[in-house]
Amino acid sequence: MDPQILLVAGTRPEAIKLAPLVRALDRLGMPPGTVVLGQHPGAAREAFEEHGCRIDRCLPPVPHPLPPRELSAALREQARQVLAELPGSGWLLVHGDTMSAHAAALAARARGLKVAHVEAGLRSHRLRSPFPEEWLRRDITRLAQRHYAPTAQARRNLLAEGVPGAAIRVTGNTGIDSLRRLLPRPLQGATRRTLVLALHRRENQGWRMRAALATCARMAQAHALEARYLLHPNPRLADVQQQALARHPTIGALQPLAQRALLDLLQGARLLVTDSGGLQEEAPYLGLPTLVYRRATERPEGIASGHLQLSAPSTLEADITALLHRAPRRPACFEPEAPYGDGHAAGRIAVDLLALIAARRREPA
Repeated sequence: MDPQILLVAGTRPEAIKLAPLVRALDRLGMPPGTVVLGQHPGAAREAFEEHGCRIDRCLPPVPHPLPPRELSAALREQARQVLAELPGSGWLLVHGDTMSAHAAALAARARGLKVAHVEAGLRSHRLRSPFPEEWLRRDITRLAQRHYAPTAQARRNLLAEGVPGAAIRVTGNTGIDSLRRLLPRPLQGATRRTLVLALHRRENQGWRMRAALATCARMAQAHALEARYLLHPNPRLADVQQQALARHPTIGALQPLAQRALLDLLQGARLLVTDSGGLQEEAPYLGLPTLVYRRATERPEGIASGHLQLSAPSTLEADITALLHRAPRRPACFEPEAPYGDGHAAGRIAVDLLALIAARRREPA
């Protein structure tokens, strides 16, 4: 495998958001290499396949559970082996804030390769919310030479941290590219009677999750809603979630869904309570009233547009009541001024990458 561009993913969200880049680079005649590291390889592979993308290498899963330091070391060793096959003039693309993205960026730096960071510049400005994602994303910024910021706010965050403006491109979010491709048709005459919960962040484990489940079970019953909880692909985390759900038999557990099936579910939902970054981005385009069960969010654009609202254990019941009695906002259209872009981010990134490669080839030896 000797591509000029290598895309590395280790989780389902990474694969969903990198898949549009595979297609865009293919169309431009620069097919990238695609590698899945062993963080959640099954879920990542399925996401790539759902979007019709090939996978050149899928590495075996690393042992679970591992302490963060050991997990990082295992993923870094997998990435080191893969990067040994990449030409020294090539680019490594990583996405977001996962352990896999960070491990691959570290391995690339050790080999002297250039790193491009997709979805760069998101900041909650709280190191422990979310943890470790906020720290991982900041450190990938330190390791990267090209920063693809999804929004103008993300660009401002990078500039405030000293990243040169010439190294940043505002592109929109590639997750919206995937959403645009798979978005179901509007449900004709459907009655939205489902309350969907998707909570998995470390900050929400323990008493915060128990409080959310108790409140949502009570509110679903009071408003004749069907409550459904989306389990995480990580088996260890799913076990924790199911143990918490055992106290609330009226909340049905849903196994991890493929993206198209998930969009079908969300399009028929009345309300979403989540701490997921990807769902925060998709909900405005679905017209889905959404409470972000977090102390802070690195995706403030949806808050500013009025499609999302922060919520907390002490306010969740009142927030649900208010949203259920409020007319939903008009779904965001796929336009440049939409909260997370117009669904054409991957094409912008692909064109920029090819320009970078062409400029490097013109450099004197």
